[in-house]
Amino acid sequence: MGTRPNEVGGRDNATAGQQQVEVGAGEGPAALRALHPAVRKVWLLEGLLTAGLLAAFTIVAAVVWMVKAEWSAVPIVIGVMLVALELAYTVLLIDLRYRVWRYAVRPHDVLVCYGVIWRTRRCVPRLRIQHVDIEAGPINRMFGLVQLSLFTAGTVAAVATIPGLRPEEAEALRETLLAGDEAHD
Repeated sequence: MGTRPNEVGGRDNATAGQQQVEVGAGEGPAALRALHPAVRKVWLLEGLLTAGLLAAFTIVAAVVWMVKAEWSAVPIVIGVMLVALELAYTVLLIDLRYRVWRYAVRPHDVLVCYGVIWRTRRCVPRLRIQHVDIEAGPINRMFGLVQLSLFTAGTVAAVATIPGLRPEEAEALRETLLAGDEAHD
């Protein structure tokens, strides 16, 4: 049976950002690739912005609560707890989240492994991929990164997304994935 990277198993190779993982069905080992290290900064900034929005919402909710009803610490306590949880998740789990996130493009599928609390190992058959989007929001653009989304037949939303890629790497990956059926034979 195969190993799974970082509980998705195997050993981290910090210098190359790759791991070997056995795959079933005679495909042999595939090198799992790490995301670009700058994705940690993207995740940190997104988490801090989310915490800031939660804090602002907490302040507004507390003011509205005080105007409409008697003064109560309930909305403030709930809001502070939500902000604290978001900050803890953002700051404490970024490195672990980065270490766990891996992907591999194999001859017949794309393997994506991620998740800190709930581990996900998703294989997307290359023959089912219908289109590939490359997206970059404002925070990703600040760090020169994009995310690649894979769409398959019969789905509306992306079945897999790979964040933290350089634009040229994402373009090359898109070209590889959409090269046609001759690449699969």
